[in-house]
Amino acid sequence: MTVTSPHRFDETVDRLVGAVHHAGLTLFTVVDHAGGARAAGLEMHPAKLLVLGDPAAGTPAMIASPEMGLELPLRLLVWEDDRHEVLVSRQDTSEWGDRFGVRADVLAPLSRVAALVDRALAPERGPSIA
Repeated sequence: MTVTSPHRFDETVDRLVGAVHHAGLTLFTVVDHAGGARAAGLEMHPAKLLVLGDPAAGTPAMIASPEMGLELPLRLLVWEDDRHEVLVSRQDTSEWGDRFGVRADVLAPLSRVAALVDRALAPERGPSIA
C-alpha cells in the first residue's frame, strides 16, 4: 500500500516518527537506505525504513502463527521517486488472516497503522475564518 505525502521527505519522516510515539508504539529502528548507498559509493533517492510496533499487539499474532514474524514488526518505507514526490509504503495487513490463518480479532490491532499514516500525512489546516 503506497500513498503520496503532501510534505517534504524529512518532514514526512518526522511526522511519522512523532505519530508512532504519540500512539504509544515502539520505534525499533530507522534504516537510512540512501545513507547506506552513499556509504557504498552509490547514489539513490532518499529512502528510510521505519520499523515499528507494539509487542502487546504483535505477540498474540505471532503466537497464533509464528510465520507472522516474517511481517512483524511493522514497517513504513518513506521514499522519493524520480519526480521527487514523497511516498509512504506499508504492508497490507488486510490479507494476513487468510495468508497466516490468524483470526481477525487478533490482527485488528495491527491494522491501526493505516490510520496512523493517514493522520500523520494530513495537510496542515490553516486558521479558520469565522
